Amino acid sequence: MVAGNINIKNKIEYVDIDKILMEKFLTRHHYDDEKINLLAESIKNFGVLQPVKLRKFNKNYELISGKRRVLAAKKAGLLKVPAIVLDVRFDMAAAIAIAENQQREELYLLDSAESYMDFIRRRGLTYSEMAELIGVTVNEVSEKVKILQMPKKIRELISVYDLTKEQIDAAMILEDEKEITKLLTEAAKKGYSSEKILQTAKKILEEKRIRKQVVKDVKIFVNTINQAVEMITNSGKYASSQRNENEHFIEYIIKIEK
Repeated sequence: MVAGNINIKNKIEYVDIDKILMEKFLTRHHYDDEKINLLAESIKNFGVLQPVKLRKFNKNYELISGKRRVLAAKKAGLLKVPAIVLDVRFDMAAAIAIAENQQREELYLLDSAESYMDFIRRRGLTYSEMAELIGVTVNEVSEKVKILQMPKKIRELISVYDLTKEQIDAAMILEDEKEITKLLTEAAKKGYSSEKILQTAKKILEEKRIRKQVVKDVKIFVNTINQAVEMITNSGKYASSQRNENEHFIEYIIKIEK
């Protein structure tokens, strides 16, 4: 576990916000402005209740976790924030940033997947080693990475609409990219839950199954007509069929000699 390798200074320090460098261990790229504003109002009333985590970097500090608190504190007019300074290497600081967000489940889905893959590549870790390091299952790591392998349009929807893994999984039973994209767009705009998405996806699959069955039945019907005409013709009587088709229906005109 990560915690076993961390040396945390006992006291909480109050650090100048202007000395905090926030981008190096950034695991989150999307922030809800409304939530930042609400947090800023809370900080005005109660202060920053939970220290951010930093590591010393020359005369400044690198932010490991707590960017929302720093942004909100700055918006609230604070000059300093309470902080715990960790004595850790770069890679360990990155792992802590991922692990803390994992525990709080506060990362956007795509951000989380990208942070996992970036750390795995930088450290040359297996999924098993990554899972052990941040305290999750191997399957969780694998599922996160799979998100980055999804088609570009689906990844864009995940990013734009902040879709959850449960919502994505529900839509993925469709398999067809265009159908998945259409359903997720509709779901995001109408606020569908994962259960509603799954219900809608199953309905789409059932409608497709019925259409396929209808097409199959029509083919059987057409073959039956052709075979009947051929049998009558072979018996020595005149018989013919004329097929007319448009976007709405198929019409057959059958002529049989009396």
